[in-house]
This record gives sequence, structure tokens and C-alpha cells, in this order.
Amino acid sequence: MSNNSNLLHESHLKTDIENGFIPWLMEEVEEELELDNRARALLDLMIREVVTERYNEYHQLELMDEQRAKDLLIKSQQADPQKPEEPQDSLSVVQSDVQQPKVEETEEQPVEREMTSLDEVEEVEEKEEPTEDTEELE
Repeated sequence: MSNNSNLLHESHLKTDIENGFIPWLMEEVEEELELDNRARALLDLMIREVVTERYNEYHQLELMDEQRAKDLLIKSQQADPQKPEEPQDSLSVVQSDVQQPKVEETEEQPVEREMTSLDEVEEVEEKEEPTEDTEELE
């Protein structure tokens, strides 16, 4: 009977695991995954909100800077009505402001060299003292 009681006990244990523990474990895992997904979604929303707010703030600053520049331009034009200022592009250059380099034309004169014969070159090479590198080769 001990074999039967062991088999019966194992059968009850197997049934308890299949009917009780596994469904409970699956629910816990599902809840944990949902929490992770919610946490990711919440983090994404927070990041999106911060980025949007920063964009709006910088955009407002740019608009304020543009308006301030326009106001300064208008004030300067009102202060000096004889000289209306046009906003210049930073890349535009007036040709009269650019100084052209002056190039002086000269006649090229040929370079004079003394021609040496091959014999003279060999004599010069023979007169040179051997260096450490050339001594090793000999």
C-alpha cells in the first residue's frame, strides 16, 4: 500500500500544481509584465511632455529674439532717418569691400646651373667618408 499511497500523493501533488500553482504563477507574471509596460508607457509620456515643453520654450525665445531685433532695427531707422538700414545677409559681400591682391608680372629668367659630368659625381662620392650605415654594408 505504500506504493499506492505514494502514487496517490504524487497524483494529488500534480493536480494541485496544475490547478493551483501554474494558474497563479501565470497571473503573477502577467501582472508583472503589465506593470513593466505601464512603467515604460509612463516614462515615454513624461519624456515626450518634457521635450515638447522645451521645444515650446526655445521657440518662444527665438520669436522674442526676432521681435527684439526688429524693434532695434526700427529704433535705429527712426533715430537716423537719412540712412535707412537694410538687413544684410551675413553671406553677402559688396565687391568694393573686397581687395583684390595685386600680382606683379616679372619675366622669368632661366636658372643657371653648372653641368657636371658623371665622372665628377663619382669622384665626389669616392671622397665622402663612409658612415656607420655604409660600414655595415661593406
